[in-house]
Amino acid sequence: MSCNVPSEKELAEQEELTRMLTHIQGDRPLDGSVGFEPKEMVNHPVHYSQFSYEPIDVIEDWKLGFNLGNALKYISRCDSKGNPIQDLQKSIWYIQREIALRQK
Repeated sequence: MSCNVPSEKELAEQEELTRMLTHIQGDRPLDGSVGFEPKEMVNHPVHYSQFSYEPIDVIEDWKLGFNLGNALKYISRCDSKGNPIQDLQKSIWYIQREIALRQK
């Protein structure tokens, strides 16, 4: 009986595939084991719940409104969603929109 040992390349490919599947499944175990708790992507998404205060709580407490609230949201998550420049550009867009409204 022979034993096939995966190469380093095969191990790296398996690791990358597992990482991608875990990201897609929200850290669900690939073996289907019981007791799995999915990431809460509606009420407490990870990219917002990593802080002491979730952005929605700050937005509501400070009564920031739509434009400034969205700016804060994009700033708070810019290093967590994979495209920080785009998130910062979106925050600037909302701030500029708020400035334009206030200048009228």
